[in-house]
Amino acid sequence: MTEGRVVALGDTRELLSLVAPHTEVLDLGGHPVTPGLVDSHCHFSAVHEIVTIDAAYPSVGSIKEIAAKVRERTATVPPGTWIVGTGWNEGTLAERRYIVAADLDTVSPDHPVWLSHASECYGAGNSLALRLAGVQSSTTDPPHGRIERDEEGRPTGVLIDAAQLAVTRLIPPPSQEDRIRGVARACELFHAEGVTSVKDGGGDAQRWEDYLLALERGLLGIRTFFMWEAPRELAPCNALLGHIAGAKASSAARTGHQLMCGGVKIYLDGTTGARTAWVYDDWYEGPGILDGGNKGYPVVDADVFRDQAKLFHSNGIHMSVHCIGDRAIDFCLDCYEEALAENPVAGLRHGLIHCHIPTHEALDRIVELQRRFDVAVPETQPTFLWFLGDYYAANFGPARNSRLFPLRSYSMRGINWTAGSDYPVTPSGPRYGIAAAMCRQTLLNRYGPHPFGVQEAIGPLEALAAYSSQAARQLFLEDWVGSLTPGKYADLAVWERDFGTVTPEEARENRCLLTMVGGREVYRRHGF
Repeated sequence: MTEGRVVALGDTRELLSLVAPHTEVLDLGGHPVTPGLVDSHCHFSAVHEIVTIDAAYPSVGSIKEIAAKVRERTATVPPGTWIVGTGWNEGTLAERRYIVAADLDTVSPDHPVWLSHASECYGAGNSLALRLAGVQSSTTDPPHGRIERDEEGRPTGVLIDAAQLAVTRLIPPPSQEDRIRGVARACELFHAEGVTSVKDGGGDAQRWEDYLLALERGLLGIRTFFMWEAPRELAPCNALLGHIAGAKASSAARTGHQLMCGGVKIYLDGTTGARTAWVYDDWYEGPGILDGGNKGYPVVDADVFRDQAKLFHSNGIHMSVHCIGDRAIDFCLDCYEEALAENPVAGLRHGLIHCHIPTHEALDRIVELQRRFDVAVPETQPTFLWFLGDYYAANFGPARNSRLFPLRSYSMRGINWTAGSDYPVTPSGPRYGIAAAMCRQTLLNRYGPHPFGVQEAIGPLEALAAYSSQAARQLFLEDWVGSLTPGKYADLAVWERDFGTVTPEEARENRCLLTMVGGREVYRRHGF
């Protein structure tokens, strides 16, 4: 390596012949090296570690333990102060249900509480939080959102999708300094997992400015491809085009390949945990229990989304769309096809974020769209199988479980796909996703060892490619990162084990020993 680039690859004898008097030689002790890994969809900030309660497994394993954390926090701040937490997941809670207001009221009668779900698409508040937000029995569900209610019609405390805004708009935001600290902390977490590049899953002008400031302070040690979150109405999208053009023009020369103004992220449907993702067949409330009549919904007006897709495509903007349900995936493909029919420009690599349960017909369409236009790239999260699978298996039901994340089908059909963590929804380590892609098991085995079957399992090197060369391409960085190639940046990771020979269990426990970005050491495991 020299000046941050890979110069040559070879065995020890070949490379020692290139050593000059002032060359630094690093002996890795026979440990394997991979390219620095690439997370193709995450929310790149650990500010929640700084300002919120950790309600994620294994920090907590029950609602009782979460309530105890809330009680502890109330003792440290004045009455009326918001208590905020994040990361809970009903699939890993002993009670196997949502948190509700009644769980929180006794431990926090004088402090409003909001606990965001791991997906960040729904959450639970106490009665004081609901009262401050004006949420009561007579409150109607907002467009593209839902207030969970008990049998008598009273709000339970769970607010889904757009309904969350009634509470979250009241919570004081983190300070800019806390947000910058959150970016720096996220770099530390990702470096420790061998990740050197990320695609940030959506932000606004404030978030873009945070990144610029972090970069200026030398705190942005991850190559970041920034996606702007699209408004859920069409008119503001025209203004967003101006923001994107301005950001690209003002930043390209000074940010290079460290911070890139990438494109637009659009939400189309809801989530699996809240059973609001847009599907053809009814959701399940639990094993064998149909949630009759609930097929989820789009979280944006369908006509608005269609026009958004055409607007961004016609302006040459890369976009990736949050689409979990099979009906949402199909509708997204419909809109991509319509946009391309009007303006058949190839190479924008529009993505399908999550893309949980595509139909066989959708796979055919993805093949054709990639072949003709280089669009419709599934940006998947195999980690969900492991960390969220214990409620996914119950909510999807057997027929859909078998086609959740059809990774082998992607490979067999020649579909380009990528992998990511959706951090902080799941931890930042690609090792978890590689293991999950291999075995398709869940963390707690609540519904047996293989509720999703093994037909769509793949090998470790296929999974590794989705976190390296394939993901780099979706960040438009394939000429610079994603493989150890002379001329590319010296972004690399050193590992305890060779991913090519690991079992799923070994992949999950495979620790990163050293990470470099541009030839500069950014992480070294203690003792290495």
